[in-house]
Amino acid sequence: MEQPAHGNRNLRTMTRAVKRISALSAVVVLLLASGCAALTGKQVAQPFWFNHKIHMKHIRHCIDCHVFAQVLPVAGIPSRSICTQCHSTPQGKSLAEKEVIQWFKKHPGEQIQWVIVDRLPGDVYFSHRMHVTLAKMKCSTCHGDVKNKTAPFTHIRIPFTMTQCLACHEKMGARLDCTTCHQ
Repeated sequence: MEQPAHGNRNLRTMTRAVKRISALSAVVVLLLASGCAALTGKQVAQPFWFNHKIHMKHIRHCIDCHVFAQVLPVAGIPSRSICTQCHSTPQGKSLAEKEVIQWFKKHPGEQIQWVIVDRLPGDVYFSHRMHVTLAKMKCSTCHGDVKNKTAPFTHIRIPFTMTQCLACHEKMGARLDCTTCHQ
């Protein structure tokens, strides 16, 4: 029994569509993989010079500026209003501080566009609130000796590995099942 001509045409059309989708999927996977690889270690330019060490001389704790760390999953970048609490007028003679104050005056209401360098893969859920408030962890446990850092972060990094996180969870008696971090 012979297949009707339009049946072969439908089959050819479906085959071409599957091949296109497969090719497109392969391209997307390659782009995502190369994008993730490109993010790690890539040097970025921050909008201003920033010295954590100088700031830590005048504040008590990281959460004085990264205010969301205690209450939200993200610690956040300090907002303009937090910076201008101290930097609406010069506190010292730093050229970087003068540049920031001038920028605030020229760009009323705008936020400084810092480049976030600590990124986790998209399938990982991390809550600063859970770690800082509930587990009472120090920021340096994950972020290292930031309080002595005299230059801004300029390298995008994925600083944590699953092995490190699991070791810490095991040590602290936290949950180890996959859905704790992968949601």
